[in-house]
Amino acid sequence: MRRITELVLLVCGLCSVGMCQYATVFSSYYGDKRYDFPITPERLAKSPPWLEEQPNPPLPARSALATALGYLGTLFPDAGRWKPAAITLVPVRDRWVYSIEFNEL
Repeated sequence: MRRITELVLLVCGLCSVGMCQYATVFSSYYGDKRYDFPITPERLAKSPPWLEEQPNPPLPARSALATALGYLGTLFPDAGRWKPAAITLVPVRDRWVYSIEFNEL
């Protein structure tokens, strides 16, 4: 079974503004190719924070997954054969991003 890890969802960019080119970059390998998923400060500056008084993040996990599946389809023509393996919230500075891992069946 093949696996691509760290397909990071950049929608609603749950991260803060930084002074560098990227706030952070997540990378994954599939076959002989490396895939980078940069999170830019500009894109993320518009994102809503996950406030302490909110029980859930501003972007529901199912919405994040649906968006990640759509993006996966732009990377691989057989994306329908890939299944989600893990969804993780990752803190980046004072914000959060989803990291979504897929397994190829």
